[in-house]
Amino acid sequence: MLNLKGDESAQLCVPAEGDQVAVLGSNRRFLIFPLEQLPVMGRGLGVGLQKYGKASDSLKNAVVFKAEDGLLWPGNARTRSFADLQTWVGKRAAVGKEAPSWALKKA
Repeated sequence: MLNLKGDESAQLCVPAEGDQVAVLGSNRRFLIFPLEQLPVMGRGLGVGLQKYGKASDSLKNAVVFKAEDGLLWPGNARTRSFADLQTWVGKRAAVGKEAPSWALKKA
């Protein structure tokens, strides 16, 4: 259930089925972190997934996946193994690293 206050709106809502979270920012930065780093927040509260340098930067896409199954990024036909994704693994709310070209393709 998604509970928001007043005029707030959700930027993105995805099923939390898995153990890893992959996020892409409008600044073309990609970050993967363990789902366990996301705290359970009270009603109407949010949590930062990725840090952005400019106020105009924001979350573009997010996917929750199982490391053992690999990542299937929206718009791509190929599943990436978790071993191949280690370059982008970090802590929640970090800036991330430059996104791979396959993550930037439109769905």
